[in-house]
Amino acid sequence: MIKDTRHGPVLRIQMSRYPDFRPPRVVSAYVINELIIDTGPACTVAELADFLRQADIRLGVNTHHHEDHVGANKFFQDRRGVEIFAHPAAVDRIRERPVLSAPQEEVWGYPIPSEVKPVPDYVEVSNLHFKVIYTPGHARGHICLFERENGWLFSGDAYITSRPVVCRNVENQWQMIEDLKRMRGLQPTAMFTAPSGVFISPASRLTSAIDYLEDLGAEITRLYNKGMEIPQIRQTLFGDESPFAALTLGHFSSLNMVRSFLRQCGNDDED
Repeated sequence: MIKDTRHGPVLRIQMSRYPDFRPPRVVSAYVINELIIDTGPACTVAELADFLRQADIRLGVNTHHHEDHVGANKFFQDRRGVEIFAHPAAVDRIRERPVLSAPQEEVWGYPIPSEVKPVPDYVEVSNLHFKVIYTPGHARGHICLFERENGWLFSGDAYITSRPVVCRNVENQWQMIEDLKRMRGLQPTAMFTAPSGVFISPASRLTSAIDYLEDLGAEITRLYNKGMEIPQIRQTLFGDESPFAALTLGHFSSLNMVRSFLRQCGNDDED
């Protein structure tokens, strides 16, 4: 499934194999002039290639290495000669064949490894200047792009919802809070997210997410220091695990949320 919406000069392209799945499994790429930010999952490469057959895309940036953001890299490089960039911490991940669970492969497909270059501090496209913002809470090597003159923030997966109850097993929620604060400090006029759509004047959403995560982290820490076991904390704060956790073989779960707040080693052991 390919669906497009335009927000001024910014084209949002939503991609999914299962758009009616709940919760939705949709990811967005964004095209601005000759730049594409993320290339979507492998399962929609053919549709994306057909949709953008007339577009003059010359440059690509991956916000991070996850399989739903790099799936069409190889196509754009081989067929269109597009140079693609990512944070240095994500470059090797994108070059390697990823290790995916069966549900991940079923939902997104398997991306072909691609050669990407380390992204500079700024990405220049026509008369637009995107500052690269390092936001590693969701994944080591995750970046946002900020176009100051227009106030556009392309946030990848740094913001998903203001009240997340599940996360990947490698996320660092304390770092996510710092990332969100940094994003809010940019005072964006519009935030273009990969999973959740486009938000105009997103400060209140970012503040809600920060407040929620800070309160949640404090309560998890308090319960843990009282001697409560991690599964008990999860049950107390979130109730029974959602079916989504079983469907993803625990890759996304509330248990991961609890562990993320208690983990002291950051993202160094990330998959």
